[in-house]
Amino acid sequence: AEARELVNLVRARVDMPALPATLGVAAMRDRILRERLLELGLEQSRLLDLKRQNLLTPALATNDDEFRFFTVNKSELLPIPVTETNLNPGVTQNPGWR
Repeated sequence: AEARELVNLVRARVDMPALPATLGVAAMRDRILRERLLELGLEQSRLLDLKRQNLLTPALATNDDEFRFFTVNKSELLPIPVTETNLNPGVTQNPGWR
């Protein structure tokens, strides 16, 4: 109930209807994850949020169009710019990047 009230505060600021009080725990958790997707959508935070929620899985690449280019053990890290690796020979490129 407390989580629903907090989610409803966020929804109210953009004139979205309140979540129903009849949602069970699993349904509420799913709705919160969906709310986070919408709230963080344009802030480039979704990847980190999924990682934090332990939802960053290989299935994500096939089940979510936004992550169809996601490669496990590569896409979690960005490549280190060539200029940096050229300046410091002790730096190794992140896994999966050349």
